[in-house]
Amino acid sequence: MTRVPKAPDAQTERRSWRDVLAIHPACELLPSPSEDELKALAVDIAENGQLEPIRLTPSGSIIDGRSRLDAMEMIGVRTVAADGTLVDAVKSETEDGDPYALVMSLNVRRRQLTRAQKRKAALELLRQGPERSDRRIARLAGVDHKTVSRLRAEGETTGEIPRLDSTVGEDQKTRRRASGVKVFDDAKELNGMLVDEAKAKGSKAKHGRINVGTRARELAVAGDVPATIARKLTDEAGRLTFTATDAVALLQPPDN
Repeated sequence: MTRVPKAPDAQTERRSWRDVLAIHPACELLPSPSEDELKALAVDIAENGQLEPIRLTPSGSIIDGRSRLDAMEMIGVRTVAADGTLVDAVKSETEDGDPYALVMSLNVRRRQLTRAQKRKAALELLRQGPERSDRRIARLAGVDHKTVSRLRAEGETTGEIPRLDSTVGEDQKTRRRASGVKVFDDAKELNGMLVDEAKAKGSKAKHGRINVGTRARELAVAGDVPATIARKLTDEAGRLTFTATDAVALLQPPDN
């Protein structure tokens, strides 16, 4: 088994890159490697050299390569010069495109991201750039655009993500967002909508049906936010029973 070489003892005159270089927020889209993963990377660099360059913004902030720099310092490689810039021996490139798009493109290709990690990245992309369209964020994060739509709806409900009238697609064109919320004048209209939805789904059988109020409470207990509950109730309309009483209850203003 190859061991990680120990850094030389005479390190007092050297500064870590973390002391002088800024880290771009795009780096926070994805989790840092574990200690074992970082040690494995250090071994690889010790044996094969630095294969991937460090990516920087035009102003010098790190976009991609934190782990490689940490791994190089683990094996005693000097990373920064006296003037606070990367030494010539460290391969680096300056990128002037979208840092978030770059980070996701590189890491989706380089790492085996879990569904949870991709979902978290999509949420962070929404927080950092809510003006991006759902499809644009979905492509960057490697998830379905419907997942991004749900994350946006939930974030807007909680106030975590601002509500915008329009978003910008990959073609840089601005488009107005279609409203996903319908306002009903009364309980009768709301009741009629859900009945029509159930008919459209072709479900008239009584087997397996559940009251909409009961189902809404189940989802709330499970921790779903109102926007998610509304979406799930719509998706399940074919198996829900719904009365005028339920409609009136849903239309009551919340207690302050």
